[in-house]
Amino acid sequence: MIRSLLRRLNFALCVVIVAECIALGLVPLQVPDVAARLMRLTTIDRQTPPPARTAPDVSALPRPLTLVDTFDRPSALWDQSNVSIQDSHLAIQLRLPQSDAYALWLGDAANTSQVMDFSLTTLVTQVSGATDASYGIRFRQETPDSYLYVALTARGYWQVLRSIAGVRTEMVPWTYSHTIEQGIGYTNELSVTAAGPVITIHINGVQVGTVIDQAPIPGQLTLSAATTTSGDVRVDFDTVRGSVGGIAFSDDFDSASATRFSNGGSYTQDGQYIIRANAGVSVWQNPQPQKRTYVTDFSLSLNATLLRGNPTSVGYGIVYGDTGDFSHSILLFGGNGTVQLLQSNTGKPTQRLLEPLELPMIDTRDGATNHIEVRKVGGTLTLSVNDVVVGSIDNLPIKTGSVGMILVCGSDQAEVAYDDFVLTELVP
Repeated sequence: MIRSLLRRLNFALCVVIVAECIALGLVPLQVPDVAARLMRLTTIDRQTPPPARTAPDVSALPRPLTLVDTFDRPSALWDQSNVSIQDSHLAIQLRLPQSDAYALWLGDAANTSQVMDFSLTTLVTQVSGATDASYGIRFRQETPDSYLYVALTARGYWQVLRSIAGVRTEMVPWTYSHTIEQGIGYTNELSVTAAGPVITIHINGVQVGTVIDQAPIPGQLTLSAATTTSGDVRVDFDTVRGSVGGIAFSDDFDSASATRFSNGGSYTQDGQYIIRANAGVSVWQNPQPQKRTYVTDFSLSLNATLLRGNPTSVGYGIVYGDTGDFSHSILLFGGNGTVQLLQSNTGKPTQRLLEPLELPMIDTRDGATNHIEVRKVGGTLTLSVNDVVVGSIDNLPIKTGSVGMILVCGSDQAEVAYDDFVLTELVP
């Protein structure tokens, strides 16, 4: 009796095994993508995880500080990246190693760009560059160097990173997953859901992890990419779907003017440093690494040329006292020949320190270059335009921070070119 039962069990087990083998044999025939994926899994060797990005060099520079750049060639002193809409993709291009860039969700009529809870799914493809680059969704971003980042790589690894004032810690270290399609040119679907402290990550429809954010706060929601050992990386995002505050949104990036993600860039070209941005976006760039170039009192001279944009809705100029927390002063020249001074403060409305003032010495002709000189000592700022002294503004905040260049776009996209940047620290 026992032997007979065992024979039956063995026969049943064989039937199950045969049936499963037949089923497995049929799956690739029914779903070609699965067959291709199984074949790739057998031919791709597991690579090492990407190296950690190195911390910026914060060693002291010779003082008093002097920075001179004619922009005759690209320099690691300035960001060289571009975010643009190309062929129904949002493309992030990074030209330098140890750099990053992001496209910011601008919000909509029902929600601001400050986001706490959300669900976001996107298709992402690394088009070119080294396979140690990372890309994904950056969120709850308070400042450009304080955020959470869910990233993956073409090597088949994913990670969850927290950055606080530029100090990075791994909430999930680089983790290998067969779920990720490996290699340059292969597309992966990344989904991140944030509900209070709980962050859930899916890759290609498979949940790969859940992490806890112990101190959740609202912040910016972005699509991001970063390089480590080398530059010349391009990453394309496509078919974004998500919800914020229970309200759904989507973007197929079919139109640069209709997208709700910021795009712009900063790069050296034809002996000039060009900053570009789409409507409703501000882009500013400071010398890198920023903390090495802090000054309190300074003089600055540079040339600025408005290359493209509606003069009545474009502003360009300089930022100073910038410590990387969205708190800085902005000396802003309008394409229509005005100047104003603004004070931006984190979490507060922008304060106008100087109302828009029309300056007859500003050349407003198409393609005209204006020479700008600024001297800031204590609470006094003195301005000259095209070698004509405009005057001084007193009783300004005394701030220490980085000095850089800015483009502010209103209802139209624009480009501005800077040249002959000379920054000199002034000491008592």
